[in-house]
Amino acid sequence: MKSLVHAVQGLALVIILSVTGCASVLTPRYTTEVEVVTARGEPGTRRDNGDGTFTLEYPTQPDGTTCLMLQVDATGQVLKQWDALDDDTLDLVKPGMYKDEVARLLGARRSEKVFPASGDEVWDWKVARDGTLFSVRFVRGKIENVAYVYPRPRYDHDDRFWGPAMFYPAVGFYLWSMDMRFRGRHWGGNWRHGGGHIGGGHRRK
Repeated sequence: MKSLVHAVQGLALVIILSVTGCASVLTPRYTTEVEVVTARGEPGTRRDNGDGTFTLEYPTQPDGTTCLMLQVDATGQVLKQWDALDDDTLDLVKPGMYKDEVARLLGARRSEKVFPASGDEVWDWKVARDGTLFSVRFVRGKIENVAYVYPRPRYDHDDRFWGPAMFYPAVGFYLWSMDMRFRGRHWGGNWRHGGGHIGGGHRRK
């Protein structure tokens, strides 16, 4: 019963955080670039889209999980407003895309790492999934695979060892340890095309 109460409380908290997180990015709805800059300051990046419009980028990495983007026309009118790190946008990231395409789509990243031995490069973003990272691996400048990465297992010390709050993290830790062993052998060469998983994450095709 205690585990069930904790699970319900946790679910309620996730829903509240998800709703408030979305609201902070998608509201208020801006109508002009002047209005946006007055409210939020200068954007982290202002990209020329080559069609007479510009994209304003307001990232919150490395600690936040949103990236407000607004498309404005030549007169400064806002045409579109969205969160670049929502699930719909993340689903657009596919193997074969170039770095510039990903940067334009998701905005400033949390971190990047280059592996000298293989030349592979990994970018990641913190996303709104309880500390999950969205990781993209590039080989020769193009996406080889993408994955949701769970940095570490999470424990609820109020539950008994065999309770659900301990069982599931234990399974996740086992999967994480097995995957780390796999990566140690194959990171430089034979990751499966189009997906991967680390620490209980799941493949993205």
